[in-house]
Amino acid sequence: MAQLIIKNLYHKFGATEILADINFSLAQGKVISIVGPSGSGKTTLLHLCGNLLEIVDGEVDNSFSSQAFAFQDARLLPWQTALDNIAFGLKGGGVAKKQRHKLATKMAFKLGLNNDDLAKFPKDLSGGMRQRVAFARALVIKPELMFLDEPFSALDIGLKQELQHLLMGLVVNEKLSIFFITHDLAEAIKISDEILVLDADPGRIVKQIVLDRPRESRDEDYIFNTTRQLLQDPQIISTFELNFKKK
Repeated sequence: MAQLIIKNLYHKFGATEILADINFSLAQGKVISIVGPSGSGKTTLLHLCGNLLEIVDGEVDNSFSSQAFAFQDARLLPWQTALDNIAFGLKGGGVAKKQRHKLATKMAFKLGLNNDDLAKFPKDLSGGMRQRVAFARALVIKPELMFLDEPFSALDIGLKQELQHLLMGLVVNEKLSIFFITHDLAEAIKISDEILVLDADPGRIVKQIVLDRPRESRDEDYIFNTTRQLLQDPQIISTFELNFKKK
């Protein structure tokens, strides 16, 4: 079974220590969320795990055969249409134009886009439509592992729930694994199997929260009550208040 295994991971930018002694593993078909105050190194950790930064000290063992990314900013290519943006990864994988456009169109329709949208350039799409295109681009290559860096934070609640529902269906039906960064503890409780809390200066894991209740039975009352309980946890209070006082 594929896994992402992180062992004794440290990272510095110059003389500044960003991450220290990070250890965890993500198994196939599971969702791990990373929460923590600004400056705790969440995005740096994602970049290291996704091979977007060079690993200098520690180990990242990624045995997933394919991976994709979605960020808060859609990061589309402005000179390409929505269709060609979605098909970009397929093109890089050597898929012929006719076939990659067919696959990209099918995925676009699944994400609520239509033919008129696919002919537009990113500047002509709304923020929500651009994020749909970004998710379609990530999902069309059928990744085993997805790295999500707050991709829902700027979306309206309807689109957020729609994309979350789609991803959770892939977790259940296709054993998709997700490494998810969020500032929203309730969101992490809703979709995660495990939540890692990072403190800052340097970023380090100070709490691991395992959520045993099946996702399909996590109703609004459960999410609200679990969030309230965690916000009363001394470790979480210390982590976030410490960062607040520094500001």
